[in-house]
This record gives sequence, C-alpha cells and structure tokens, in this order.
Amino acid sequence: MRFKMTKNIQTAYLQSNMFYSINVLHFDVIDNIDQRIADDSKSFTESLATILSSLLTSIILIGMLFWNFVEKVGYRPPLLLFGFFLVSVVVLGIIVTKIGRLTFRQDKLEGFYRESHIHVRDHSESIAFYNGEHIEKDYVDTQLERVLKNCEQLSTTSFS
Repeated sequence: MRFKMTKNIQTAYLQSNMFYSINVLHFDVIDNIDQRIADDSKSFTESLATILSSLLTSIILIGMLFWNFVEKVGYRPPLLLFGFFLVSVVVLGIIVTKIGRLTFRQDKLEGFYRESHIHVRDHSESIAFYNGEHIEKDYVDTQLERVLKNCEQLSTTSFS
C-alpha cells in the first residue's frame, strides 16, 4: 500500500512541472515537500494499517461478545451496553479530532523550526557579514516558542 501511494504521489509531483510550481511559484503553500512524500506517506500508511487491523479485530470481538450476551441474558443488557459504547465513540471522536489537529500543527511547527535553523546554516556568511545574528536569534526563538506552546496545548488536551 505504501509503495503504491508514494509512487502515485511521486509521479504526480514529477509531472507537468508540478515540482517547479510547488517549490518555486507556490513555495509557501506546501512546505518540506520531500518530507511530505517520504515520511508523511509512510506514517499515513502505517497508521491506516494499524487502524484497520484494530477496527476489524474490534468488530469481530464485539459481534462475538454481543452474541454471547444475547444467549445468556437476552437483548436488553447488550443493547444498553452497545448504546453506552456509541455515546463513548462520539465523545472520543470529538476529543481525538482536536488532538489530531494539534498533532498536525505540531509537526508543521517543528518543520518551520527546523527550517529556521537550516536558514541560519545556509546563510551564515550573510548573517555574520550584516551582523544579523540578533534578528535570526529572535526568529528562531519565536519558532521555538510556537513549537513549545503548541506542545503544551497538545499535552493538556491529551491528558484532560
């Protein structure tokens, strides 16, 4: 699955000068395209495989458990338990959506933070020549503060 997905993304990226459009004309829309193609597609397929495996296992177990309950105590208690389960799924879905957004933002902010250090590395001669280390330090510090603030929000949301 990963090979097919990555190959399709890579093919689309390398067709019709899409790479030029993304990297030069619209460089601020999609950042770190190499990371997106390599790492993010890997993470996505691994997560999808884990979710599908867990989902299939859960459906089978719930079905077996429900059938055993019905045979032993009738339909009412299993249906009440199933209702509680559905309510729990809705509540957890709301919480997980927020955590997912914060996790996505965390990855994005960490990419910007790494990019700020790469900028300093790549332009160190110019920065030194123009005595711009204070400006660069302020920018790198700002990126770090954004990463840490989002990390704190993520931790607070995850444990609340």
